Amino acid sequence: MREAQLSLWEIRILRVVRSETRQEKSIAKCVRLNDLIVSEFVTELMLKGYVERRRRRWLLFFSREYFSITLEGLAALEAAESNVDRIMEFLKDSGQKLAGEVMAAMPPLAWDAAKATYKMAKFILK
Repeated sequence: MREAQLSLWEIRILRVVRSETRQEKSIAKCVRLNDLIVSEFVTELMLKGYVERRRRRWLLFFSREYFSITLEGLAALEAAESNVDRIMEFLKDSGQKLAGEVMAAMPPLAWDAAKATYKMAKFILK
């Protein structure tokens, strides 16, 4: 299976249609993008085979288009999310290691001052 790169917006759209089928307007509201831009992304995802369109007719002349994720789209979404999870885990580990090194290098009084400053900034920015 070839692995295509997904943009962050494509990942967001796939997450939205993963749980239920939706119209383009509903997708646009969920990802907070313009309808025309979402239409381009959905068309691109359809060409990749990650999203499929279903037309539901009601009455004689009226119909609505609904979009849902395919099995290929679900696999691509899981692969993209696992890559993001790996990156986040790496950043978290690196940050904890760096914080440990900084804490070990600081005298205890400076560390207490840094903690108090952090708590004060967190309280003010709330």
